[in-house]
Amino acid sequence: MDKNKYIKSEADFYSEAFKDNETRKQRGFGWDFEPSLGIIELIKRNDIEISKVLDAGCGDGRHIEHFSKLGSNVTGVDFSSEAIDLCKKRFPNNKNLFVKDLTKADSLKDLGEFDLVINWSVMNHIKPEHLKDYLDNIMGSIKEGGYAIFAEFHESSIEKEDSWVLKSLNEDGHYTRMYTIEELRNVLHPLEVVDFLEGFADKSKRGILFNFVLIKK
Repeated sequence: MDKNKYIKSEADFYSEAFKDNETRKQRGFGWDFEPSLGIIELIKRNDIEISKVLDAGCGDGRHIEHFSKLGSNVTGVDFSSEAIDLCKKRFPNNKNLFVKDLTKADSLKDLGEFDLVINWSVMNHIKPEHLKDYLDNIMGSIKEGGYAIFAEFHESSIEKEDSWVLKSLNEDGHYTRMYTIEELRNVLHPLEVVDFLEGFADKSKRGILFNFVLIKK
């Protein structure tokens, strides 16, 4: 298995995934998902300020819902217009929901800076040729002294024959790669990884294991 395989564009994949409720269920996306346990754990044990939060790759908004309930000012961006339309229906009072392509240079510049930027299962779908612009966008969105959390697929995600990630690669042609903790350290340098969770079972994603890293600017 080539862990860096891709065929279909990210935008095409997610436009299809969010186009209707039945497709979302088939693809494993849905409003019934709880917020990421790994993200919650890293925030708790590092006492992170969450007054202003950016959910970069917000999907249908489960983290928008979670942090809004905690009183955070939450901005959600996604390159799927279908996903943002869903969020606008779910959160009609939130005026900070935008279609943004994280792989385009300076795409987040107009949004300002945030205490916390969430990247849940995003970078593992960014193609190598787009990685620099993606990371520049994320790093530029973190305020000085602020944090970002990255949650990426653990290598074990393709080891089981019934793996959702393996299905995504073989049947959907969706770009997917795995990151070890050390690879994440290298990719995110010069910002320091101040905490991490390795092989964490995030039940909100069909039992798949993730590597979480927390960086501080």
